Amino acid sequence: LPRESGQFKYIGHKSINNDKIGSNRIISIFKDKTSSLWLGTANDGLYQVSSNGSTRHYIPTRGGVPPFVSGILQDSGDSYWLASLVDGLFRFNPMSGQCTKIPIYYKNKEMKGVTCITEDGNKNIWIGVMGGGLLRWDMRTKKMYQMRTYDNGQQFSENGNLLHNRW
Repeated sequence: LPRESGQFKYIGHKSINNDKIGSNRIISIFKDKTSSLWLGTANDGLYQVSSNGSTRHYIPTRGGVPPFVSGILQDSGDSYWLASLVDGLFRFNPMSGQCTKIPIYYKNKEMKGVTCITEDGNKNIWIGVMGGGLLRWDMRTKKMYQMRTYDNGQQFSENGNLLHNRW
């Protein structure tokens, strides 16, 4: 877009008037149900920019927000989830800033490289993991399932695919 359009407004660390989000790279963005913008960074934790422009920085701490936030989700039950490419999967409490780690195991090895997270219409949380593929957290049963592209040696067809028509 041309600069004159005014549709974009810079709020980063080089802004004279709007230094709200520090100087680290933004690697994930999520808009919650209250229209707050959540910004995950590489090595600076998480920022919340509310619809009125106020900002809260969740500084990485032990038991708190991880430094590297690669994905953010507010699920249908209003719980917040954070994905971390370095530290794994977390449930997040925005009021206290505390995180609870949700360990993910594949072949008896903990997987930490969580790249992205989303929810489908059936109350399943879908989790992309480096080296672990796609996982599904069933919010009703509180169980984790690894999704496979093959079943009994047969590749799923498009119509029989587990992900078909989920959204």
